[in-house]
Parts: sequence; C-alpha cells; structure tokens
Amino acid sequence: MTLAGRALALVSFFVCGAAFADVEEGWTALWSLHEAATAKGNHAVVADAADRMAVQADNPLAPAARALAAWHSMKAGRLDEARRRWEALAAAEATDPAGRAARVMAQRWLTRLDREDVRAALQAYYRRHIRYPDSLKTLAALREAPRWSPTDRWGQAWRYEAMALKRLGSPAQRYNLQSPVLGRDSDLAAALERQLEGPPLKPATVISAGAGGRSAVRFLAGAAEEPVVLAEGADYKGMTLAYLGRTRVLLSDGDRWWWLPLPGGGR
Repeated sequence: MTLAGRALALVSFFVCGAAFADVEEGWTALWSLHEAATAKGNHAVVADAADRMAVQADNPLAPAARALAAWHSMKAGRLDEARRRWEALAAAEATDPAGRAARVMAQRWLTRLDREDVRAALQAYYRRHIRYPDSLKTLAALREAPRWSPTDRWGQAWRYEAMALKRLGSPAQRYNLQSPVLGRDSDLAAALERQLEGPPLKPATVISAGAGGRSAVRFLAGAAEEPVVLAEGADYKGMTLAYLGRTRVLLSDGDRWWWLPLPGGGR
C-alpha cells in the first residue's frame, strides 16, 4: 500500500472512532507514516493524518500529534501553516509531560521561524544599503523592512554581529544571527535537514513503583551505555520522557519525538 493509501486508511480509522481504544496502537500507526514520509517525502499527508489524531478526546498523545503535524508542515514547505500550528501549541495549557514537551518544541521551532523574519528584514536592508546594519537597532529604524521580532521565544534579544569580508575589506557583507537559547542550532533549514543517527537513550528496564507510585524506565545512554532512570516528565541532557505507555515510551529531544519500544514487550 502506498503512503497516501496508508494515511487514508489511518484517517478513516480515526474518523470511525475506534482509534483510541488503544492509544499506543493509534500512535504507532501514525509513527510508521511519519517514518515513511521522513525517508520518502509526502509530508503533507502525514500532517493531515496527525491532525485527525490530535482532535481525539482524552488522548494523552494529542499534543505530540499536533507537534508532529507542525513538523511535517515545515518539511512540506507550508511554513505559514506550520507557524499557526506551533503558535497554537505554544499558547495551549500544558498540564501533562507530553503537553509540556510539545510546548518546548513549539518555542524552539517558532524561534527558528522568527529568525527567518529577521533574515528577511536584513536582506531588505542590504538591498537598499549594499551592506548589513551594524546592529539590529539600525534595522528597526528601516520602515520598509518586513516585520520581525526583536527577541526569541524566551524573550531574549537576538545575538547579531555584522562581519566584513576580510579578503576584500568590504564592510558588513556577512552577519551572524543566533538565539541565545538555541545558539548554533538557530538556523531553520539546518535543523530541518539534520540527520538523526539513532535514539540517544535506549530503554532497558521498566521500574514499577507499586500502587499509587510513578513507574520509571532505566535507559542506557550513549556508547558507554550509562544507566539513567527517568519518570514521566523528567529529562536527561535535553532528552525528556514525555510519555510512559504500556508497550512504548515517547521521548523528546526538544525538536523531534522518539517512539521507542519497551524491553520485553512492555509492562
């Protein structure tokens, strides 16, 4: 079955109302579409299928589905649509680990989208002056420049530096523009094209807490397989355990999800 056909079957499954008799089964089906689209394209189909999952009532993975839809919208080149999706996630009340992880993800991607607005304003300045401004305060005074935000999504001013071409001695022919939070990871295109080599944390053992307690997972981190124990909502070096299910766990690295099977078939 083609990717579009699988997506249509998945959407029909959601619409019929049976999808979330098992939340993990529904998400696993969506995840298989995500992996296929990541390898072969057709991102718009996955975004539409994720939307169907996101509107299901009482689904703890709905925020993750909305974030997945926004990510595939970006990959499809539908940046205005992606921005609307991320804005909704950033503004939503997040009371559970998956929702909070999705909101962080929204802040990071919105910062990169906002940086594209600053870059457009810088290009408008360059077309007029044949150089980049010495500071963003100078750019703010240019009425003809496209609208842009002076801060990233954490309220911190952009780090901006205009640079000359050393060989030619020309003033301000290049620039460096970063979010203080994201640093070198601020560029939208580079972040979207980043190749992932494998999950940075591998589930090893489920630790049951007993009645009324919180279960946790012991992971193995890195090549040295350092043991790390995380409960839902806890993080380790930028990796957050957003959802601990019956058979799988959902991790977030801040920009993407990881849907990993629990050892031994689950708990």
